[in-house]
Amino acid sequence: MTVDVCLEPNGQVMTARIGEPLIKPIQRSGLPIGFSCRGQGVCTACVVLAKGSVSPVTEREGALLGEPSDIHEYARRIACLARINGPVTLTVDYW
Repeated sequence: MTVDVCLEPNGQVMTARIGEPLIKPIQRSGLPIGFSCRGQGVCTACVVLAKGSVSPVTEREGALLGEPSDIHEYARRIACLARINGPVTLTVDYW
């Protein structure tokens, strides 16, 4: 099953599969995203702000992120670890 992933602020919409890491549709879009650990979830360079249907924060992701930091309705997530559960909107401060 596929769902829409909206990349703000330009409103670009990508299609993604349920269960796919947040980083995949970003990479397909051509927008810049850090991932020096090549998606292994150790560098945290791919932190994004997400709102919508995303997997719960795992113990590992929580340890890497530290204290939860929600900005308005967006939550900080590590894009290579967090999974898409349904429609979601993603942004970073450099797009």
